[in-house]
Amino acid sequence: MENPSSYEEVIHSEDRANVLGKLAEATQTGKFDEKFRIALPNGEIRWVLVHGFPVRNAAGKIWRLVGTAQDITQQRQAEDQVAKNLAIAEEARAEAEALRKATLALTHKTCTWISSWMRYSAPLEELIPYSCARVLVPEGGPHVLALGERLLPEPAKTSSRYRPGYPLTLIADKSPFLKRMLEDQKSVLIPDTKQEEEWQSFKGHSHLRSWLSVPLVASDEYLGFLSVGHADPNRYTQEHLRRCRIAGDSCRRGHPKRPPFCTGRYLRIGTTEAVGRSPQSGDRAGSS
Repeated sequence: MENPSSYEEVIHSEDRANVLGKLAEATQTGKFDEKFRIALPNGEIRWVLVHGFPVRNAAGKIWRLVGTAQDITQQRQAEDQVAKNLAIAEEARAEAEALRKATLALTHKTCTWISSWMRYSAPLEELIPYSCARVLVPEGGPHVLALGERLLPEPAKTSSRYRPGYPLTLIADKSPFLKRMLEDQKSVLIPDTKQEEEWQSFKGHSHLRSWLSVPLVASDEYLGFLSVGHADPNRYTQEHLRRCRIAGDSCRRGHPKRPPFCTGRYLRIGTTEAVGRSPQSGDRAGSS
């Protein structure tokens, strides 16, 4: 048999060890049926399907291998696309199932807080200028729901942005920024999100240039955090962070419109201060 190593330069480097191993086995078995990549002289990568057959000498021993090679690049690309589509479909199915379970599992306490925030606290837009405000609630493993969403200006009901009853779902494992927020459970003020390296991984928030957040706490239990962002940079200061806490604390401190459920089981905004420089300087203020 001809030396298999003469084909080494043609076989793709990632497939080479496996293919040469199979060729070595074929010298004993006479069988070789493998799919692998080859590198053409112009650098193009192609997939081939090679069938090998033994040629035996007069004594019946395998003398060499001969065979055929078929270019299956298009077939392989189609198979890869199908596998990719199936993976996307499975991920969407799993996310939808997680969303269904998480929605059913939302605690009464969480839903009550959101209702209180949206209905009884001072109107958020009177305290803080924003383009998008949401309550992000961790539910069901890495899944996080965006509830109580408000957009300014409010989209028309005919707009593509108008999606009633369709909460945004985020996966913390896919967003280093979100994962850090959930782990730290601290207030954050970012004057310009372009200065935040992990910001683009924060699904549904990449269009916001100024952002602040405060953790939401009920009877010392962490429920999630309030996300408030603006399309323009450098819109928020420590004063806006303080106002956000005041709005949430109004329930606990006896706001005149305090709903009955606040009695005895208070709700509050986490009070950890954010550390950072004034946004007027154009620098980023990070979490504490």
